[in-house]
Amino acid sequence: MSDFYSSQELEQLAQRGIRILLPEQTAIRRDVDLQQLESGAVLHPGTRLQGQSTRILAGAEIGPGGYVVLEDSVVGPGAIVGAQGPVSLRQSWVGPQTILGMGVAEEAVFLGREHSGAPPTTGVGFRVRKGSLYEEGACSGQHTDTKMTLLMPWVTLGSNINFCDVLLAGGTGDPPGQFSEVGSGTIHFNFTIRGDKATASLLGNVCEGVFLRSERLFIGGNCSLLGPLLAEFGAFSAAGARLSGQLALGLNLGTAHLSGHKSYDPRCFPNLRWIVSTQLQFFGELVALFHWYDQVRVQMARDAFQESLYRQGQYIIQRNLEERIAQLQLLTELVAENQSHSERVLPETKLKDQRAWLQNWTQRKEQLQSYASTPKLAPEGLLRALLDAEGTYTRRIQQLSPASAETGQRWLESIAKTFCEGGLG
Repeated sequence: MSDFYSSQELEQLAQRGIRILLPEQTAIRRDVDLQQLESGAVLHPGTRLQGQSTRILAGAEIGPGGYVVLEDSVVGPGAIVGAQGPVSLRQSWVGPQTILGMGVAEEAVFLGREHSGAPPTTGVGFRVRKGSLYEEGACSGQHTDTKMTLLMPWVTLGSNINFCDVLLAGGTGDPPGQFSEVGSGTIHFNFTIRGDKATASLLGNVCEGVFLRSERLFIGGNCSLLGPLLAEFGAFSAAGARLSGQLALGLNLGTAHLSGHKSYDPRCFPNLRWIVSTQLQFFGELVALFHWYDQVRVQMARDAFQESLYRQGQYIIQRNLEERIAQLQLLTELVAENQSHSERVLPETKLKDQRAWLQNWTQRKEQLQSYASTPKLAPEGLLRALLDAEGTYTRRIQQLSPASAETGQRWLESIAKTFCEGGLG
């Protein structure tokens, strides 16, 4: 027997309301459960489905613009995969009304578009790698690359962007001028000369950002973001800037690109305090987001599919938490390997930081690994207000009273603070 369903077998799907435009040019492996293809789904020529987890919901359209391969991936109602060309999805979830242009995604989650007027989720040449989460209305232009990156509602990336190890929040809606945005040509530099990536950047934050009433952030085009970077809500940057450290509310001009020569010793970690503090802050915000999904988002789900979609989003956050622990582990090993050299060249204040971190790392790591433990439960009033509200996810969040939002923010901050505190004292 062939590894694929025959054209005759596929033609029988039409009786269940599934449109396969050319069965002879459609390949579905036998490990796909045909019952997971819902009435109203449309499969264009060149579609290939494989994997036991593959599922296509009603109204989804696969491959109108080119060949599409789905492997252990789920496509939600009304979504379009391959709107502008070939697409390959592996172990990814595509939420309602999502529009994917042309590109590849692996171990990623798109929560979808909430209305038909929203921009397409991705354009031509997208590469959405493992650990990427696009929340409602988040989108990217042409030739964008994300990995271990979380975009909160409405966040927009321009074209020709490389954005890895970033969380970006902010904004109050999807009309122009209200959402956080990154200009075309911007790169987040997340890999150091030493070979570690303890460089995750926090642009905005989770504890305020989830309530969708914080000022947006705007990063101008062709900027160089040097992780780890922290940015306040309402921070803007000029185009072509070199940005590092902290971005404050208002316009940040950054610095010109450097020239000349400067002494640099890759075996030393004179800025360990800054690295550790930013990574723990990033981690704490991720933990808050993990429990927001666990205790709030999932409770808000309107149906079984949306609940499963939110759980997949939570899994992506979990992947990011594990990545941050792994990168802190690598950083710690590099510090330990070069400690004898550092003892000869660094001032005592810097050495004190390194010794403290090395001494406390085992205990700190155990604490970080406990992120899934149930913290203080979400405020009952917050949950009740959200469950009673009508409309889309973002609309229900925005209907919260200022008092409810403030209560929720304090709850999330109490979670994040648990993991942020300590550091190097």
